Amino acid sequence: MILNFAENLKTLRMSRGLTQSELAEELGVSGQAVSRWENTTHTSYPDIELLPIIAGYFEVSVDELLGCSKAQAEERLKRYWARVNACDKTEDGHMQKHELLKEMYKAYPEDPEIMNAFCLSKCWTHAWLNTHDLSKDLALLWEMTEKLQRCNVRHYRENAVKVLINAIDDAHLEECIDKYTSDMDLSRFQLLEWRYAGKRDSAPDRYYDIRQRNLLYAIGGLFSIKSGNKDDLEDAEYRLWRSKMLIGVMDALCNHPCNKPISGDGEPDLWSARRIFYGISLAECICTSDKKEALAILEDAADLAEKLCALPEGTVLGYRSPCLDRLFAPLERKMSQQQADTRTSPILVAHVIARNTGYGLHYCAKSIYDHLLNATETGNFTSLRDTAQFKKILERFQSMATLE
Repeated sequence: MILNFAENLKTLRMSRGLTQSELAEELGVSGQAVSRWENTTHTSYPDIELLPIIAGYFEVSVDELLGCSKAQAEERLKRYWARVNACDKTEDGHMQKHELLKEMYKAYPEDPEIMNAFCLSKCWTHAWLNTHDLSKDLALLWEMTEKLQRCNVRHYRENAVKVLINAIDDAHLEECIDKYTSDMDLSRFQLLEWRYAGKRDSAPDRYYDIRQRNLLYAIGGLFSIKSGNKDDLEDAEYRLWRSKMLIGVMDALCNHPCNKPISGDGEPDLWSARRIFYGISLAECICTSDKKEALAILEDAADLAEKLCALPEGTVLGYRSPCLDRLFAPLERKMSQQQADTRTSPILVAHVIARNTGYGLHYCAKSIYDHLLNATETGNFTSLRDTAQFKKILERFQSMATLE
């Protein structure tokens, strides 16, 4: 095999605009050593341990650095992978595979498949970490994770972060999350859920709390669903579908009979404000075609609103859902100076924090009454405003919106 190490090293050095002395300083060797390596007549070679360092500095493989042909390099890599696959066939080949992948990485420091395989090595599982000390390899895992963030294969990037989050010690956890979390790709809470998924036995409270907050955040996305057209919410057919869908979602999540038109079982919880709002929206959509059903929905909304408004401050509310049964919040009554001056009822709030966003209950009786009043004058409820039942419902909402 004919090697072109001297020429390759000189070409790589000059491509970086470095002198022999500057490269020597970067590598921690003497200028004379670099000069000898670049001597095409009597080339000397670095120690074998130094070859991966030089290759890594120039972001090439050892084969490329030495000047192996592409066919030779591919054949060598093929033999490496055959050895890796052979490790999978032995009962205790995990550590052998782990060490072999480290050797491959030194030879091919920019190969994303090698880095991905190293990250997914069974040695990084919780069971293995609990019985073996791999802390000396964490720096290498950090290094690979950073390199893979430049890779165009998304699951390679995510695999690396996922494994690093599992393997990192508590002292460096926040640093790791701050570095790799992203609103669009990997969220902070998703990273934490990955970390604690394997620690359910030792930290069950932490895992289930994070998991449920992640789920709550995802459910919250449903309530903000819109299509591309900004006028969609003015379309009656779309609003009808949306209101029915969201009420159905809340019913499906709850752990009690849902035999009321929109309030489930009629008892207040952290869904209540949404149930009232979407119930009124549903009634608006059907009031011209089914007045009886619309009035039944509005009666149910008024019943639920009155129960909610009657709750004392500090009452702890939950979602009453098996999948959100760890999330609770105390009821607060928040009143601005303007509300106090106009004798308007306070806003009821009971928020659960999920991904730094407050989800839960936010109910303003004044806003609901104003909406009903406007719809009675100019909107769909004009078809109901002359009925005695609707007038009574409107009076009930007015009473809730105004302090006595």
